Amino acid sequence: MININSEKISELEKEKVANALAKEKIEELEISIKETNSVLLSAEEVWLTEEETPAFLNFIENISETSGAEISIVNISDKSSSKEGLVILLSTRGTFEEVFSTLKLLENIPYATDFSRIALHRDGETGLWFADLDLVILSFKK
Repeated sequence: MININSEKISELEKEKVANALAKEKIEELEISIKETNSVLLSAEEVWLTEEETPAFLNFIENISETSGAEISIVNISDKSSSKEGLVILLSTRGTFEEVFSTLKLLENIPYATDFSRIALHRDGETGLWFADLDLVILSFKK
């Protein structure tokens, strides 16, 4: 009889420990879900929407005030139906430092981006540098 009770007590203690561990795991999971939801909400802010596009294009053109290089938007293509998102063809002109600074600023804009093409060349007569590039906004949604 004592043996049976000891076994039951041992099983109940194991079950109690297992329940406590399960409860702890559930609490950790709930915290993780809350954190993930918070990250997802903040991730929504990194998406460029169709309505925000004109202001974003002005932002790109105003980068020239910081970098010193001239920036021209040559073409804009909405390829959101594919995985490319919004493709902006840009042309910059200035000293090497100004053009390079422009590229660095574009690289660090707060959206998921990619340069699908960068062509950098120097005009032998004027000494000015030019960069033609395709900036892809991967985080674009309609």
